[in-house]
Amino acid sequence: RYMRINWVRPYGDASARRPMADGSETADLGRQNIMVRRYFLPALAALLIVTGGASRSAAQTGDASLFIRDLIHRGFAILQANANDAGGREAGLRKLMKETFDFPLIARFVLGKHWGELSDEQRGEYVQLFTEHALGIYTSKAGGFTGDVTVSVSEEAIDDRDVAVNALIQFPDEKLFPLAWRVRRYDHGYRVIDIMLAGVSIVRVHHSEFVSVIRNKGLAGFIDALRERVDERMATATAN
Repeated sequence: RYMRINWVRPYGDASARRPMADGSETADLGRQNIMVRRYFLPALAALLIVTGGASRSAAQTGDASLFIRDLIHRGFAILQANANDAGGREAGLRKLMKETFDFPLIARFVLGKHWGELSDEQRGEYVQLFTEHALGIYTSKAGGFTGDVTVSVSEEAIDDRDVAVNALIQFPDEKLFPLAWRVRRYDHGYRVIDIMLAGVSIVRVHHSEFVSVIRNKGLAGFIDALRERVDERMATATAN
């Protein structure tokens, strides 16, 4: 069954929906980080990385749903074509996500009010670092999966630009994963600007992590730490 998603205003997006009046958007940050490690990354990987089996889709309605369906099937095709090539899988997924995710906007949402405190030069570097950081997290988790999955989708308008696309993924063992995308409509098509699993938004997870670093090290120290993290991952990838 579909789970109704109460999307709240992304950080720094004054034109989107207001936060929930009861303060429910401020979930315990420690619980969010545990959930994203334990549930979010495996579920996202399972959705984008379906290898060795068939993928069926049902109940697509509207352009936003078609966009998400196409994203899923493109990910499926990339990973089947590179079933025995981890580097090829990661490269293909990185290209796909760059084409379908609005990383500059996500980076701005994640930073929230601190975005306005950055210089133009800092903003440019931060967006590049965040994009590489996010791509490294999500594409490097690519793993194998066998069997058939069924993906059912529906959509609901959030405002005049954004659409919530709710997906229900059924795995061979009949386990169900509800996963929701927030996509934004542009003149050139749709782009993903957030993903939510079990009420946990990737924008808010990254925001809580980054704000903690900013609180301890300041903005300049945060950018240095993010640069170091990206450099370390790239060095590890090169060594492997």
